[in-house]
Order: sequence, then C-alpha cells, then structure tokens
Amino acid sequence: MSSTFALPLLCSIAVHVAVLHTVDAGSEGRSWTCGVPGVAREAGRIVGGSNANHGAWPWQVSLRWAPWGIGHFCGGALLNKQWVLTAAHCVDDGFKPYVTMGDSSLTGDDGTERTIITRRVFIHPSYGFGYDAALLQLKKRVRFSQYIRPVCLPRSSSTAPPPGTVCSITGWGTTSEGHKPTSCAEAKSLLSNANDGEYTLYPFSTDSDVALRVYCHDMASGEPKEFLTLPSGPDENYAIFFGDRLASQSQCTGPLQDPWDKRGTTKFSKLRIQFDTSRIEVIGDDYTFAETTGPNDVAYGQAGDCYSAQQGCAKGTFKVDLTGTGLALAPEVHWVMGPHYPASLTINDMFVSEDRKVASARCGGWCGRCWPDGKKIYLTPSQGASSLPDHLQEADVPIVSDSDCSGAYAPLLDLTSEICAGYMAGGIDSCQGDSGGPLVCESAAGTYYLHGLTSWGDGCAWPGKPGVYARVTAFVDWIRTTIRNNR
Repeated sequence: MSSTFALPLLCSIAVHVAVLHTVDAGSEGRSWTCGVPGVAREAGRIVGGSNANHGAWPWQVSLRWAPWGIGHFCGGALLNKQWVLTAAHCVDDGFKPYVTMGDSSLTGDDGTERTIITRRVFIHPSYGFGYDAALLQLKKRVRFSQYIRPVCLPRSSSTAPPPGTVCSITGWGTTSEGHKPTSCAEAKSLLSNANDGEYTLYPFSTDSDVALRVYCHDMASGEPKEFLTLPSGPDENYAIFFGDRLASQSQCTGPLQDPWDKRGTTKFSKLRIQFDTSRIEVIGDDYTFAETTGPNDVAYGQAGDCYSAQQGCAKGTFKVDLTGTGLALAPEVHWVMGPHYPASLTINDMFVSEDRKVASARCGGWCGRCWPDGKKIYLTPSQGASSLPDHLQEADVPIVSDSDCSGAYAPLLDLTSEICAGYMAGGIDSCQGDSGGPLVCESAAGTYYLHGLTSWGDGCAWPGKPGVYARVTAFVDWIRTTIRNNR
C-alpha cells in the first residue's frame, strides 16, 4: 500500500481528546503518561520530511518477518505494554509478526530496541471495505523507557480533527507502491484526472527500486513532459554569456565598447529531462521553467564572454547545483572549451564537488565559450539512492476535508472509517509512512493522540491524491473492548 505525506512547519493545535491516561511501569516503580515523547522533535525541520530524533516518536513500532533486526514490512503504534495497533492488511494473512520498539535505524543498533513476537492478532470484524485495523497482543509485556512509550487514544465520543489541522506521520517508508510508473505518460494513464505537478517515478530499468521526484508538465496533452525540480533554486542554477566587452582585448580591465550581441543570463528552476536505461539526459536548451535577462537564452551548463583575450580574465560563468534532487552528474560528464580565441585560453576555476552534485566555472575569450563535452549533461542516481530509508522519517500532513477526500477516491472510500491527510496539490510530500504507521495529532498541551493508521492511496505524493488513513475514532470502542476482554 502507498500513501502521501507533506511537511509544513508543525503548529500546536487543539483537538477534542480524552483525559490523559497514565500507565503503570511495573517494576520500574513509576508511571508514564501516554502521548508524551521522551525526546523533543528537531526544530526547523526540512520541508518534505526529515530524519526523526531518536525517541521523538516512542510509540512507533516496526513489524518484521524475523527477530534479528531484518524484514521490516509495516509500522504500528504502541497502545500499552502489551498491545499494538496496525493496519489489518499488514497481518490479514495469519502471520504473527515480530514487533520491534524503541528503534530508529533499521540496520543499526540503537541500543534501546526491544523485540517481542505477537501472541494473537485481532482483525476488526468489519475489515474489507474500510476498517483497516488490527490489534496485536504481544507475547510479553514491554518495559517502558525514554524510547518506548504509548500513544494516547481519542475518546470514543470525539471526532477527527477538522480539515487543515496539521498532524504527523512517521515510518521508514512504503515497502511497495504496487505498479511503479516509469514516466509522466504512464502516471497519467493510471489517473483519470492527472494534473501538472510532482510525481514519484521509477525511471531506471536497471534498478526499479530507485524512486525519483519528477515534475510532470502538460499532463492535459497526449505527450506530457518530464522536468526535474531544482530545490537549490534558480540563483544556484544559472548560465551566463557575459555582455561587457573591453575596448582593448589585451587588458583585464579598462574602458568598454559595445556589448556582446550574444549576451544573456538564464536562471533555471526546473530542467527538462529524458530518461535512458540507467541515466537521465538534461535538455539544457528548454526554457519552459527558466527566466532570462538580456536578449539571448543561454543553455544550462554553458558560459562565455567576449570580454578579454587574456587568460584568467573570463567573466562568463555557470553553476549547476543538483542538491536535493537525488541525482548527481554522471562520471563521464566534463566541461570543455567551445569555439574561442585565442586558442591558448582554458576554463577558469573549474569546480566539481566530490559528490558530483555541484559544478561551476568561468570561461570566455575574444570571444569564447565553454560547455559540457558534446553539449550533453547526463545524471545518475546519487550514491545510496533508495526508496526505503534506513532511519525513521517524520513528516507533517494537514487533514483533508471529507468532500475533497471523497472527490479524490469515491466510490472506493468509506468515510465512516477512513480519513484523508496530505496536500491536494501533491508535490512536497514524500512516501515516508509505513502501512499501519501512526497518524498523530498534537493537542494544545503538547500531548499526541492517535487519529489514523496509514492505509492506502494512489501513487506517492501525486496531485489530487492524498493519503488515506484508517479513522481511529470510528473503532476506538472496539479497541478498548478487545483489550479489556483479552487480558
């Protein structure tokens, strides 16, 4: 199952919730209040999601196939020392998973983990069309700590938070999105009302697990086009043919003559791209999402001037900054001088970062230019690119109105037992919640209440397709009755 997530800044909100419950810690000789993290969240988090502080979400659990820290497949929420709530579709095959609590890194040892096998599974009796919920009774009772604590349940008479309320989702990323679109055209074929916006695509036939955020443009046409959004912004992605010309070519400074007729400064916010088997080609002379100052557009990654014939005096500059795209310059990409005079001139201040995400240089002559060899820029996934992060992720999502939710998914939606969260515009969220993972809302007092379980959705962060969550207030009485009758 897949879902969508977004991250505006967290705000403290008032939600109609139950009186806080304390849970006895047994042999530890102290009590723990539900919904209160042992560790604060990181301030100033990155829009789009980020690594969670270890212990910031102590009720988050990992469901696994094996007890040795491997085989993660779903998330869940710890309700008390022996009960976990997750999505029914995670356990409807009869498997009793191992439940790991107090974890942040799937592959590393945090030193605070505790893994207990499930004793019994209780699936909601109305599961099928909605009611995607299951309770796991653990074989042993877990001891609470700073990193293992329960979340609060809303009272049965409460309703879901109102639309626009900012809540939080956590997890290690979706384990599967079902069909993985490889292009904007394919994404369009999967949606009846596809709009322009950011989509998650899987364009590499050599590694279908590598996901890439791509802006799909002109989706209303028969041939939508792929663009790469540049998070570093247009001020860090520019190409300049410098206009000033010295009156004397033998100087580096001095009086000027008429400006160069090929001058121009172009800044790019998105790049037109085309997919290859294992790499991406940048179409540098597409200016759909670029702004030019001066009479001429300048292709991405190019620079030049007609300023001086002296080495080291070049004024034409370019900069490439792929930070945040998940891509880097392919190993074969390098820059060369184009037509230039005199022949002895070389590129000035050529820089390529070690991770090959940033490149810049100065070049020119009387006149002179530089560009990527063959005028081609190729990109490849940056090292470690993967669709499943190792570290626990956190993101914030606004609750979506029932009318917008129904408009996105009717007649597949059961609003009695399901709720939507995310941005209808898509784009800035990322697949960060596991199926079964908690959607929690913070009260004005700073206490977190469980209002949703990640259930399903179309694609990942697709426009008009928010994430769908099991609505906890619809079955909170069933939760309490099941726990009370099965001690």
